[in-house]
Parts: sequence; C-alpha cells; structure tokens
Amino acid sequence: AVVSTQSTGRTRKQYSSLQFLEPVTLCNDSCAKTTFTVLEETVRAGSGNLEIIKHEMIQKMIDVKWRQFGRRGYIKELAAYIIVLINWSLLCLFNPIRLPGDEGHSDKGIQYVEVANEILTVLFFFYQVFDEAREMRTNTRRHKRFVRQRMKQLEMEFKYLELLSEEEKEYLHKEQETVSQSKSVYSGDAWNTFDWFSIALMFVTLVVHFLIKYIYKDYGVERGMLLSITLVIVWLKMFKYCRVLETLGPFCVIIASLPMDFVKIAAVYIILYIPMVCLFYHFFCDPYPQSLLDDEDFDPTLYGTLRQTFFTVFVYTLVGDYGYETLKKITAVRLKPQYFPFTQLMIAYWILSSAILLLNIFIALMSDTFARVYENALVVSQFERAAMIVSIENKLPSYWRKHHLIDIAYNYAPAAAFFDDDEVPEDDHFEDEVKNAHDTLRSLVTREQGKKDLDLIKFVKQKMQTQSELIAAILEKIENQGSR
Repeated sequence: AVVSTQSTGRTRKQYSSLQFLEPVTLCNDSCAKTTFTVLEETVRAGSGNLEIIKHEMIQKMIDVKWRQFGRRGYIKELAAYIIVLINWSLLCLFNPIRLPGDEGHSDKGIQYVEVANEILTVLFFFYQVFDEAREMRTNTRRHKRFVRQRMKQLEMEFKYLELLSEEEKEYLHKEQETVSQSKSVYSGDAWNTFDWFSIALMFVTLVVHFLIKYIYKDYGVERGMLLSITLVIVWLKMFKYCRVLETLGPFCVIIASLPMDFVKIAAVYIILYIPMVCLFYHFFCDPYPQSLLDDEDFDPTLYGTLRQTFFTVFVYTLVGDYGYETLKKITAVRLKPQYFPFTQLMIAYWILSSAILLLNIFIALMSDTFARVYENALVVSQFERAAMIVSIENKLPSYWRKHHLIDIAYNYAPAAAFFDDDEVPEDDHFEDEVKNAHDTLRSLVTREQGKKDLDLIKFVKQKMQTQSELIAAILEKIENQGSR
C-alpha cells in the first residue's frame, strides 16, 4: 500500500503522494476519529517490524511532520522537563543530611530560593500528571473508537462469508482476533509505564519531604535516601528525550540493549558467587579471638557477618581490598598455618573466575551487542522519533492539525523529485498477475449477476469498480515504463 503512493513520470521524476498516508484528508471528521495514519500504524506494530520504517515514503512523512510540528513540540517538552530536572536537583542540594539541631540556611535569600524551588517542583509535578493523563485519555479513547468502527466493518464483511475463499475467511477471522486484542499506541510504549512509575515515586517523595521537613524532623536520613533514589529515576527519564536525536538516538538504543547481556552474565555469576560466599563465611566469620582483634593489621569488618562477606566477596570481582593479611591471620589462628595454601587456592580460584573470566566475557558480550545493534540502531532511533511525533500529534489542537493537512495537500500531493531509473526493479510477471486478477474479478461478478440479492450485487459491483480503477492505474504506469 505504501509503495502504491509513489509513481514515476516520463521526465525522470518520482512523485510521492503523501496525502494518501493521511486518511483524514479523504474523509470527514467522524471518520478521522476512527482511523489511524500510516505512521501511527507503524508505531502500533512495534519496533520488531522495522522494514516499513526504512521505506522512503515513511521517511519523508517523518521528516515532514518533524519539521511542521514535531520539532516544536519536542523542544517544548524537553524545555519543561529540563526545568523538572533542575527543580529536583536543587531540592536535593538544598536539603542535605544535617546534624541534630542544625536548622539549615540562615541566609534569607537562600531560604526564599528554596521555597520558590519547592513551589515550582510541585507545580511542574502537577503539569506532568495532567500532560500524561491527557495523553493516555486521548490515545485510549481514540483506540476504542477505532476498535468499534473496525469491528463493524468486519461484521459487514461476514454477511457475505459464503462467497469468500478459505484464505479470505481465515484473514477475516484473524483480523477480528487481532483487532480485539490490539493495544493503543500509548500502552505499547514502555516509556509511558516508566513515566507513571516516576510520577508515583515523585508524589511519594514530595509528600515524605514536606512531612519530614516541617513535622517529623528526626527522619532526615530516610528522606535523603528516598530523595536520592527519586533523583536518579528522574534523570534516567532524560533518555526518553535523547532517543529521538540523530546523534544520541543510536547510543540510547544500544544502551537499552545492554541489560540483556547483564542478565545473561548475572545468571552465571550467581552460580559461582553464592557458593564462594558460603565458603568464605564458613571459614572466616566472627567471632574472633582477642589476639586478632588487638592486631592493627586485622580488619574484622571484612568477613565478620554474612552481609559483610557478601560485599567483600563481590569486591574480588573488582580486584579491590579483600583483606589478604586478614585471611592469613584467621587461617593461622582458627585453622592451622599449613592450611594457608588452601586459603590461597580459594582466593586464586575466585579471582580467576570472577575478575578475569566472567568480567572479560561480559565485556565481550557488550562488544558483540554494540556491533550487532549498531547496524539497526539508526533505524530504531527513527522509529523512536516516529513514536515521539505520534505522541505530539495526538496532543495537537485542531487548528494545528488542519494546518498540517493543508500543507500536505498543497505541497506534497504529490511531491516531485528526480530519480535514477536504473534503480527501478523490473518485474516481468507483474503485468500478467494484474490481468489475471482483473479477469477473475469480472468472472465472479458475472456469476453472481443471476442472483436476486440486490445488496450482494451492489456490494460486489462497488468492489469491482474500485479494483478496476486501481488495476487501470497500475496498467497505465506499466505502459509508461515500457514506453521509456
């Protein structure tokens, strides 16, 4: 269908009819509310179907919409979110962990800035909630209207089920199942789920912040821990806005693919890590004799408890301070000095397994993922830009939509560009297939003319007329190519 919107002329020009990718230009307002553009359908199909994104017509539509309203809407959303980042960063900087009795800044100017920042943080929080709820409501309602309209169309098709072939019947049943189980563009984007998670976390953090700051002042440490987690999540959301940029988009795609490598290597790491924690805790845990505790070179905080052992054994992977002298002293006192080679064997095995083998395998996996994903990273970033454009378009007011459609109708219906005819593929069997389809359609109509079902005849005639017009246009294009 997308290919049919392109045609070639005798003057080595290629005509791109972008208006056919916007069905709202071909129907009334009620129809526009129950149909999706080709770009929306592409986003609804998910990032697993990237072939259509590579098509020249889709690329042109993405560029046109990005220039008309996508860039403007993106800058607006990015500017608003940068203010959110500044507010939350200042909220963390203005509220460090203080000693008991410390009332904070005594400078009135800083206090006024702190209060103003808190007010802005709350205001922009409500703006985020409103914007996210509006987008979810718009997409959900539009998807429901589409499902209702499409199901009605399928019910009309089912009235003439006995005239259809087995392949057509199977298609109708699959289409009905697909439409009933389809999801909206909003629910199909994982970033929207992350948005609601971050909004919920910001709400909890703001409530806890004001309660502890002005009422329960003894829980400043707990507030700081929650605020630090929220600040990290808020900054991670910045990747949502970086994914649509041509320079940063591919790298965001690559970063998003790396967690799978981490999961793979983590499964192997846990299999080797847990028994080593048990072994080190078994041989070197607390209690220690007083002679060891009095030794300045002995560190009882490395293997004393199970929690300390978990962390110290993990430090082996990073080749950190794991207390070689401490292990030597514990072995000499608790075991026997002649058994220290066994302790050395445990240390050598775990360093070789974790710090050398597993760490290098993890680096190799990331390198392979980088090389493999980078080939399609640019296409995936284009898909992410298309998803952002669809999100912005659904929030546009009606006059901006009309302005976009008018521009499409005047400047891209069609848009002409020179092309190299050597790149046009030839298909010798295409013309024969079109003629066979035309003859089959005519024979079907002739066979059904004798029936008294006027509605059926009218339905088939309409299909025949539409198909004949399409076939005539295709044959004309083939003849034009043959004349050249």
